[in-house]
Amino acid sequence: NADDFSLGVVGDTPLSPETFITIRNRSGGAASIVFSGTVPTVEVATNIVSSSTVRQDNLVANPFPAAFTLSNSNLVSSGAFSSSADPFSPTDTLFVYTDTTGVRPGPTKSFIYYDGSQGGDAGWYDANDFGLGLQGSYSIPAGAALVIRKAVGTDVSVAWSPALPYTL
Repeated sequence: NADDFSLGVVGDTPLSPETFITIRNRSGGAASIVFSGTVPTVEVATNIVSSSTVRQDNLVANPFPAAFTLSNSNLVSSGAFSSSADPFSPTDTLFVYTDTTGVRPGPTKSFIYYDGSQGGDAGWYDANDFGLGLQGSYSIPAGAALVIRKAVGTDVSVAWSPALPYTL
């Protein structure tokens, strides 16, 4: 534990599968990391939190060893992600990180969910390029890090369970 060396070796400390981790490799060489375990056979739930006082970033990851699409993410239907009535002033934003090299990498993509109430099609849109049209088929890769930025709302925690992206 880098914060408290008095704890001794903590190599058996479990890492939660519901969030992503950041490893800073200062060696200058490539590092190979192997994760072992079993493939999830049921939906995996992650708590997404919102706050009544500040925007809340929820750090999560694709919990599966396979990609899933935004349309199959269950983010909106679960209540973990709020749709936006105004696409130019989004309620919640989803940031996807697939290239995490360097220190403090930026998101690869960012998305909002527009509810269609001001005309146009409801669905997922690239927050930086609405001209690309609906993005529900965008594939979130296995192992991708995600940040769900919740708008100021109420103090609540909602369980998010993306659908299994494979059959067993």
